[in-house]
Amino acid sequence: MGAPFEKDRKSIEDQLLQAKREMLFSTFLATTEKRLKDEGKIKVYDKVIASALSSSESAAPKMPGGLPAGLPGGGRPRTRRPVPRKPQ
Repeated sequence: MGAPFEKDRKSIEDQLLQAKREMLFSTFLATTEKRLKDEGKIKVYDKVIASALSSSESAAPKMPGGLPAGLPGGGRPRTRRPVPRKPQ
């Protein structure tokens, strides 16, 4: 093989390996989702998904009861503790 190939060999190997990992993971995910649906362990609410995708109101889904504490805009505000200063 030529010098240009040897120069790009590692990059090509990394790209192929990443493609294989993505394919393996997506196959695993699809197979697991199908199995869990068939067993009745998960249920997909197509109407909720469709309304979330078609909603132009907000990119973030609304959580029942609002956001959990500690997240921006959710729960009671967290108080910040003063940072102890080293004596000089």
